Amino acid sequence: MTGPLGEAFSSVAFTTMVTLAIIELHVELVAGAAAWLAAWWLLREDAPAP
Repeated sequence: MTGPLGEAFSSVAFTTMVTLAIIELHVELVAGAAAWLAAWWLLREDAPAP
């Protein structure tokens, strides 16, 4: 996989894309878990006491 500027550029670009994808996925998972937990907590608080 050789880009127009040589093998080093391709390696840096590939590493950067993979790193950003991992970071983005991690942020989305953490935000999703926080939103799910907040929604569960609010619905739990609104439930009538037994």
